[in-house]
Amino acid sequence: MEEAESGRDGYEGPAHGVELEEFLIASTPITQAQWRVVARWEQGPAETWRIPLEENPFRFQSNHATLRDGESDSSQRPVDAISWDEANEFCRRLCQRTGRHYTLPSEAQWEYACRAGSSTPYAFGFELTPELANLRLSSPAWAVPEPTKTELADVEQTTPVGLYPANAWGLHDMHGNVWEWCLDHWRESYSGVPKDGSPWIDANAPATAERVLRGGSWSDSPADSRSACRRRLSATAMDPGVLGFRVVCLPGSPPPELASPSLAPPDRNRSGRQPLVLWIDDHPDNNRGERAALAAEGVAVLLASSPEEAIELLAASASVDLLLSDCGRAMIQRPACCCSRCCGPRGSSSP
Repeated sequence: MEEAESGRDGYEGPAHGVELEEFLIASTPITQAQWRVVARWEQGPAETWRIPLEENPFRFQSNHATLRDGESDSSQRPVDAISWDEANEFCRRLCQRTGRHYTLPSEAQWEYACRAGSSTPYAFGFELTPELANLRLSSPAWAVPEPTKTELADVEQTTPVGLYPANAWGLHDMHGNVWEWCLDHWRESYSGVPKDGSPWIDANAPATAERVLRGGSWSDSPADSRSACRRRLSATAMDPGVLGFRVVCLPGSPPPELASPSLAPPDRNRSGRQPLVLWIDDHPDNNRGERAALAAEGVAVLLASSPEEAIELLAASASVDLLLSDCGRAMIQRPACCCSRCCGPRGSSSP
């Protein structure tokens, strides 16, 4: 980021170097369809849901949205009325159900992914045009004379994820559509923030403390959608129509406070039930021998060819003991709560 960038706020600096460990980030914000899958999960015997998740907490869902040509419902639009607490709970449930470390991105991870190697105000250069992002490029709807309001009806709202071009790393909607929550507590500047790109967390902050938002929304100006722009809001606040998020997946298992005991290796003596493994494999012929060996040991295997199919199987079966994945890192355009973009080992960022 250039210190003299037009529209820059004082709390966007000072510019500093950050070294990031490898992480995966979703190619789009979480969609309404993906949210519903997780919100409908029944809590397992050893899982802990901290707060309830409403099934349809969206402003722009099918009966309150102007659908675009080819859009039969709003399921592929981003969630748009989610508090930080709810977004964090979504990630916790993914951790407990899958045994993988899902979380909201840190500010450094988010900006590194948004920039995709660029140093300009936007991943696409020095300006945004209507073809590049869903944001307010002219007067807001409430300021437009009545006769022309209907012409703007299909613009002044969210749009399906992935509708606009991706940045150089294949990530959609990093500018506009909905604001995206980060894990960090709000801080007035980058002085003293972690150099490894981890989130800045105030251990003494109250539960309602302000968290960071990035990316701008359909109702915001280009200046609010710059790669460096940062805003804040209480963790429990909801601003209907503009608040969403995307998830990242970190290497290794989730930390103890997020993990579920139910993800331990299956106990074959438990109630005499046959252990059940869900195996995600986009090239199933490669592991026939391993699955045959499991079957010989009395372990049943459910095979999914994609993360999307795995989510559906998980939702339908609360008795899965272990989840294994052998998917390649090909881009998943609309992942069902799975991350699809590797942002590289020890990447460098200068937020």
